[in-house]
Amino acid sequence: VVDKDLIRLTIPPLTEERRKEFIKTMHQKLEVYRVEIRQIRHDELETLRAQKENADISEDEFTRLQKNLQEKILQVLESSGVKFRLIDHERTVSAQDAAQVAGAKIEEVAKSLILVADKKPLLAVVMGNQRLDPKKLKKLRGIKDLRFANPEEVVAYSGCAIGSVPPFGNLFSVPVVVDNTLTMVGEVVFAAGSNRRSVRMKREDFLKILGGEVVDLKRE
Repeated sequence: VVDKDLIRLTIPPLTEERRKEFIKTMHQKLEVYRVEIRQIRHDELETLRAQKENADISEDEFTRLQKNLQEKILQVLESSGVKFRLIDHERTVSAQDAAQVAGAKIEEVAKSLILVADKKPLLAVVMGNQRLDPKKLKKLRGIKDLRFANPEEVVAYSGCAIGSVPPFGNLFSVPVVVDNTLTMVGEVVFAAGSNRRSVRMKREDFLKILGGEVVDLKRE
């Protein structure tokens, strides 16, 4: 029905079948966004690493390109329809710092730890007030040799320095395990590829994008 400049539409009731179809479509779109994020991160990181190794660019140029990469990832996240708040702040060096600049509690801060498990990278996400229990992780994943990645390995695997790694391992093709304490908080704060930038979002949205295995990883 057209009423001057206003168009009125009669929307039929949402049947159970149509509701299921809608949910299925949304899940498919979310998976597409995950693939786009992984591809952007993989392609550009490989380019940056190659240029860096060949000394084709300066340190300043390398930093600028990494910043551009962060922005592209955020654009993909925005297009996914997930609500989040981007926070630019002074350099942080601890989970307590991250909580303070985001106006959050330390137990809402997700720490992203890059490990080397049987010579392959693995990303473990634990909350700011928790510590990772390597023995639990080894048992849960059947890992024989497990250690924390050194600073050079962290950069090589994620393209980020220690303390600035985002929890989305799918961005750089690294599997993710998440401590189940995360399911108990309402919102999550995490680094966005820089120790001067954080993101805050709802826990349920965070878990949808994260797509990692949720298990008990914390040290008692």
